[in-house]
Amino acid sequence: NRLRDKIMAGLLLAAALYSYPPSRAYIPLMLPFLFLLDAKRQGFSKKAMLGFILSLILPCIPLVQKTISGELQGRFNNISITSPAYLKSIHKTASIPDLIQVFAANYATQFTPEFLIKKGDPSYVHSTRHFGIFGWLDLLGFFALFIFIILGSITKNLDVNKDKWVLLFLTLNFFLSIVPAGLTNSELPNSLRIINGWPFTCILAGYGLWQLSKRWSGILLITALVGGIFAY
Repeated sequence: NRLRDKIMAGLLLAAALYSYPPSRAYIPLMLPFLFLLDAKRQGFSKKAMLGFILSLILPCIPLVQKTISGELQGRFNNISITSPAYLKSIHKTASIPDLIQVFAANYATQFTPEFLIKKGDPSYVHSTRHFGIFGWLDLLGFFALFIFIILGSITKNLDVNKDKWVLLFLTLNFFLSIVPAGLTNSELPNSLRIINGWPFTCILAGYGLWQLSKRWSGILLITALVGGIFAY
């Protein structure tokens, strides 16, 4: 039932908006691309779309009111890249070019090898600091997916060609999920502020491993054994 599914999706996204401040920045960025993907895969249904929009917007009215009033913005105002004290400390102004430059620099802190692969989040509250935010299994899945994408550009009958729009959506959403971290000025890089990207990275890694297992069944046993050793 498309209408029921859309209403449930809208309610769950509304709940996510209440759950953690970075979601309030990320979900509005994600929605246009979700609409495009849904329209491309299933076509456009006015009734289902109306159900989705109403189930998303109506529960969020109190959240919007408290955000506009500033009641929920106290901490963000302090850690935002628009904070006057922060801008003064780095000799920048609130001009658009300066804010874009600051955002880009803070966004880029999430892509260092130290953060992604070696040590992870600098805070021991968020990370053990024994490995990056991507573990060996994630990296194996990403590497496999990259290989299959290359092969898919040569051989047109691979699954990656049929699923290219979904894969593009997943990849795009990982990069969009980092926007909330780029809007802040402290404790960077920060794994919690990009938490919205984890479902997409897990699906991407899982897709790569699934494609690999279809061609080499032994990979499942190997990953299970290695994973068990690491867990022990």
